[in-house]
Amino acid sequence: MEARRFFFRNLARKTYQLSREATGHRYVPLRSLRNLDDAKLRSVVPVLADNENAEWKIGAAKIHRWDASSDSWGLFRELSPTESMVMRMILFSLPLSEIASRLASVSDLSDAEAWGAVKGLFLEFAEAGFCHPAYPPGAERGGA
Repeated sequence: MEARRFFFRNLARKTYQLSREATGHRYVPLRSLRNLDDAKLRSVVPVLADNENAEWKIGAAKIHRWDASSDSWGLFRELSPTESMVMRMILFSLPLSEIASRLASVSDLSDAEAWGAVKGLFLEFAEAGFCHPAYPPGAERGGA
């Protein structure tokens, strides 16, 4: 019985991956993002998810997510001033390394602290389905 469940779960996962790729969204397993070395993660260009299953509202210091079960907007995350700066830079589709560099230059954070803030926020957002890499980590822009 367990083998049958595994088969159907795996089939559903693969079907989802293929459907996303067929519509132009390369599938990147989120668990693989946390396992990437920093060199590859720094090259990631985050983009906001256009997910038909979740709607988002971005404010100056808050991000809200539509909750279909309660038919209302719920608070997803409050943003600190530093996180708000990162969020605005994500909207410009810059690589994470560039976002961290710009953050360090306009704040009192060191390069390492800025990288830690950007990396942590991106991984949190990606795991929530709020954003994802524009292309697979390690791939050239526009490449396969």
